[in-house]
Amino acid sequence: MGRARWSSGLVLASLLFVATPVAARGGVAQPRLDVDQTITLTLAGFAPDVVTTYTDVPVEWLNLLSTTAHLNSGTPYKAYLPRIVGGTSGLLDMRPSTEVDAVWPLGRLSADSATIPPGGRFVFTFTTPGDYDFYASELPALTGRVTVLARPDLDLHSVAVSPMPVAVNGTAVISAVIANLGPGPAEPFSVTWRATPLWPLPQVELYGGMWSVAGLPAGDSIVLTATQVVTQPGALNVVVNADAGDILVETTKANNAGEAEMVLGTIAYCGDITGDATWAYAVFVPTCNITVQGNATLTLRSGVVVKPMGGVGIYINGRLNGVGDSITPVVLTSYMDDTYGGDTNNDGSGSTPVPGSWTVINIASTGTANIDYARI
Repeated sequence: MGRARWSSGLVLASLLFVATPVAARGGVAQPRLDVDQTITLTLAGFAPDVVTTYTDVPVEWLNLLSTTAHLNSGTPYKAYLPRIVGGTSGLLDMRPSTEVDAVWPLGRLSADSATIPPGGRFVFTFTTPGDYDFYASELPALTGRVTVLARPDLDLHSVAVSPMPVAVNGTAVISAVIANLGPGPAEPFSVTWRATPLWPLPQVELYGGMWSVAGLPAGDSIVLTATQVVTQPGALNVVVNADAGDILVETTKANNAGEAEMVLGTIAYCGDITGDATWAYAVFVPTCNITVQGNATLTLRSGVVVKPMGGVGIYINGRLNGVGDSITPVVLTSYMDDTYGGDTNNDGSGSTPVPGSWTVINIASTGTANIDYARI
């Protein structure tokens, strides 16, 4: 009996595999694809015969047979046909079925794009997630599958620190909101945070931690929180990185990081400012005359309170930028003023601010000052 053949699905000549889109399989490791996946065809079959990839990543088939290979989409199957022979009594005799290789319906690839000569290659890029089966007409019993996953896209939506400022020996709460903006789910990933001084340099990590996230479906978001006891005053920069281990294959990595400032208690300062410096949120107490040198800039951020001690002045040979807002202005006031920044001198109501509590803000001929939304 001749071998019946059918062909399954659409052919690669149309540059489309036929598959029902499916969600990414749980537990499937996400591959790192910096180059194309290559599938070789030999007499032993396809190697590898199962490939996991992502949308928009090319997959390559390499024909190592000595003959031309015809690549088909779909899966061949076994047809079981009855063996029918003539009986001596004139009746048909049904005998056990014979297994016949079959490909349904009749047909073979006719376009050159899916006809791979010996040593030749065929490259295809999948654009839709799903499971895609394939086989070669020359070896229909040997099949393969490409599982195509949609990429996730982690977005670090926000980073916050509370309360602000944080009291020395108090507890800071660091929070981060992460969303998956991509069409595909994110497998397990890690998120790290670290806090380093805004100044002085060099910056070293004082505090840090890590969150482990079991996964994040497409369109979902998650709020992560950590607590940290802080033990010394200062202004810190808190940086959070999603997918810190660089495990996920995302549509973009550009939105995986975010930062916020953490300010701890009262910060005493004495000496010249020789480079760019920023004072933010906390109470800064100049304990001696401060000179901003000609090549330096002192920036007073919204919400900062500056309380020079008696007899102390600030001399600007470089640049002073003090720009607050209507809600949280920049404040320069007396060391004895409890209204702004609390009871900095720790005497309860034992003292009150008076004019002349500190000496001067002096703008030299080489200096400039830009002050807006400030209380002096």
